[in-house]
Amino acid sequence: MSATNGNGADDPTLSIIAQLRDLRSEQIDALAEHDAKRQAYASALKATEKALQALGDEIPQQQSKPGRKRKTGNGGISAERVSFIRETVLSYAASHEEFRQVDIRACLPDDMSKSSIVAMAFEQLRQEGTVRLARQDGNNKFFRLTPQALASAANE
Repeated sequence: MSATNGNGADDPTLSIIAQLRDLRSEQIDALAEHDAKRQAYASALKATEKALQALGDEIPQQQSKPGRKRKTGNGGISAERVSFIRETVLSYAASHEEFRQVDIRACLPDDMSKSSIVAMAFEQLRQEGTVRLARQDGNNKFFRLTPQALASAANE
């Protein structure tokens, strides 16, 4: 590439490219230096922890790092919602042999009719033995009550 444009003056793009290459080189060097320092600190920390353990001292647990927390428990849906959806499923199933999640969603109040809430509730109902997958037709999953759920619904 020529260092001059058609007028004989220096091309400013070449100067900018050279400056950016120098900056990139400095950043790579700084990053390598930080990595080396981090490794040195990690090694020193391990040695300190080994020495503390050898002397019988307990090492305190590390605090959790910031970031996204894992959900535990029932998948982020309250027991009250699961119970309400269970009752809705049981009442709907009294008049329908098979049903889809979308059929149940139509019977729920707006604050519970999100597909994610119904999907989590159905998964819990499936795990506890209230519903089972009857068949799948394309993207449509049809559910039925399990024999145990049918028996308990008949007793009520």
